[in-house]
Amino acid sequence: MAFAYDEKIDDLFIKSETSKDVFKVNRSEVRLLAEKCHAYLKAAELSGGNKHAAELDVNDATVDLLTKIMTSEYASMADDLNAVLLEEKQALLRHDFDLLDKKKLEEMNEPSAKSDIQRALPWLIAVVALLIFAGLFKS
Repeated sequence: MAFAYDEKIDDLFIKSETSKDVFKVNRSEVRLLAEKCHAYLKAAELSGGNKHAAELDVNDATVDLLTKIMTSEYASMADDLNAVLLEEKQALLRHDFDLLDKKKLEEMNEPSAKSDIQRALPWLIAVVALLIFAGLFKS
């Protein structure tokens, strides 16, 4: 497996401000995990590698991480961590979609010489055909 989490389990959880014996997921640390996954997948895609195999590597690493959590003192928090990790991954994907939409919108708003030629070419052909047709009637 080419992808692995090397974070310490203890860093993924913090004590709640309201109760010192209650732990919660450390969102900032989980966000870093999601960014690490995202960067790995982007690198695989940009290098021409198999993005789907990279996703499987990330999923395997996530299963390994959750297994470690299940055997730790934070076992009851494994589902919560998985949910937060999923939220963070979705946020990164939505950000990518926002950037893609913005890029498409900018491309649509740019005047394109190619599209101008594509619009003018049928009219040019019609005018030439009309001149040829008119020339046949004069003769």
